[in-house]
Amino acid sequence: MTAMTFDNNPFIDLIQWTETAAPHPTATLAWRFPMRAMAIQTGATLIVQEGQLALFVSEGKVADAFGPGQYKLCPQTLPILNCLKHWGPLFDSPFNSDVYFFSMPHYATGAKARDESDEVLSMLDKLGALVSKGILTEEEFVAKKAALLKKIG
Repeated sequence: MTAMTFDNNPFIDLIQWTETAAPHPTATLAWRFPMRAMAIQTGATLIVQEGQLALFVSEGKVADAFGPGQYKLCPQTLPILNCLKHWGPLFDSPFNSDVYFFSMPHYATGAKARDESDEVLSMLDKLGALVSKGILTEEEFVAKKAALLKKIG
């Protein structure tokens, strides 16, 4: 699903990918915004949904990347593209760039799981130190260990 209106306007003023990953992860990992020989209007709006990443590519060179949020596209919000195209700070003309969207929830979930695992392992190390100092008994350690491992298992 995409949201686009082309009407009679030769310039793109809204760029977004409305396919969402919730509640079930999408099978599409990447999607290229269909430019249809149109240019992006300076001041156009870019909307990046939660769980997405938008990437601007110019003449095969990766330029600017955007995480979730709403952005007004201008030289200040596209600094790498601005440099590649040699625009000045007052640039106000339509421009060409490929825009790719990536679905990121799979990767975010993996990172979160790794963070939780690292946190649990760190906590187990601390509990082990308490046992060796005699602050916790072996039975208390085993009970805490089981509870922590249940969190990530």
